[in-house]
Amino acid sequence: MAMTTQDSRKFKRLAVDKPVELYPVFPLYKAREADGARGFLAGRLTNIGGGGVGLIADFPLKAGSILKLHFELKEDKWIEVFGKIAWAKDGAAGVEFFSLTRIPQRTIKRYLSEVSFS
Repeated sequence: MAMTTQDSRKFKRLAVDKPVELYPVFPLYKAREADGARGFLAGRLTNIGGGGVGLIADFPLKAGSILKLHFELKEDKWIEVFGKIAWAKDGAAGVEFFSLTRIPQRTIKRYLSEVSFS
């Protein structure tokens, strides 16, 4: 039996639809792709799990890029994490968290358990 993407993941993912601010760390994206007034690229989270997120954007995403992501899990619960784009295709991407500190990690886990059981 072939493994699905969800089966091969270390962490389960929860479908979401939330705005995310993307701050390219490496490589830098072209200035015209960024919102000059705010200094970030806008995207939308499509799913979230303990190890990363899925997202979509209106600009080309590049596998291997390092991003800082800033998003609101629920009212007044903002998360800022770093991640590496594991794959990218047609404006969609999978981002794996790295250097996840205890507070964002705990906040994400709590959010996932609250939403999963509600």
